[in-house]
Amino acid sequence: MKQKLVRSLKAFINKLGYHIDKIDRNSLTMAGGLERSSKHTSPKSFIDVGASDGRWTELAMQFFPKSYYLLVEAQEGHRKDLERFQSKKQNVLVCMAAAGDSEGEIYFDASDLHAGLASKEKLETNCITVPVTTIDLQVEKNKLQPPFCIKLDTHGFEIPILEGATKTLEKADLLIIEVYNFQIVRNEDDASQNSLRFYELCQYLDKKGFYCADLVDIMRRKKDDMLWQMDMFFYRKENKVFESNSYE
Repeated sequence: MKQKLVRSLKAFINKLGYHIDKIDRNSLTMAGGLERSSKHTSPKSFIDVGASDGRWTELAMQFFPKSYYLLVEAQEGHRKDLERFQSKKQNVLVCMAAAGDSEGEIYFDASDLHAGLASKEKLETNCITVPVTTIDLQVEKNKLQPPFCIKLDTHGFEIPILEGATKTLEKADLLIIEVYNFQIVRNEDDASQNSLRFYELCQYLDKKGFYCADLVDIMRRKKDDMLWQMDMFFYRKENKVFESNSYE
């Protein structure tokens, strides 16, 4: 009886022009990762850094519809889209700034509207100055409630952002971070400004109390098909998924 009702419902939805697609349990897409994480984590507040036009948050809402979302974006070119998105959602706030380890101003590479990069050092080309805030300040200012999810799409500037989120990390149960297999930001004069490769970021977050739990959206670079980037999901070490080390 139950299966018959499900088939009838699917047929009705198909007639309306919509389709229901079951997510493969082994799917390496962002949707697959979010769907799996919705079974093992329960963040009340999302902080989406590098929010672009809001499309990632819109996807996350499909799996965490009751959560609150703070979208942090540095590029003014996204302001109208974000304000439009916010006007349609009661659980969305927008902060037009870069994120870092202190409040003030910071340099920003505005070469690509969808791939900007914050920098403490002045950049050679397409360099603008934008406001910078910290995740901890925004969480306090907007009275966001834990547990938290921090999502970073920040192209090598992850460590300063995470250093500005020390209090938030203590109450986070999910991190989703775009990571790289190569050192995409390298400073010959100040090694502390270098970006981390994905395994170095895993070591950094291990010390903060997180293990990698999932990875999605694997990308290879054009010139030699080598692993370039992916998005990694980190859960707190106390998460029940880490209680078992067996496959079955």
